[in-house]
Amino acid sequence: MGRLTGGDPSLLRRINSAVVLHALRGADSPTLTDLTRITGLSRPTVEGVMEGLFEAGLVVESVPDEGETRRQGRPARRFRFRA
Repeated sequence: MGRLTGGDPSLLRRINSAVVLHALRGADSPTLTDLTRITGLSRPTVEGVMEGLFEAGLVVESVPDEGETRRQGRPARRFRFRA
């Protein structure tokens, strides 16, 4: 069996982007915390991927529902795939 080596960083970014996009398309306006739980990626990785997806125009921030219960503090940002 050949020696295993690490992937190149651009390949890992593309894989992580695909994983996050897949999770985003399968969820209903998830938060960053939701995406980290669904994908198993770290929060900084998901934040970096989401930043790149924003710049590419593939993701937008969801507007909170009027009927959504408000808690103290800033509400969590929710995202959706931009079809």
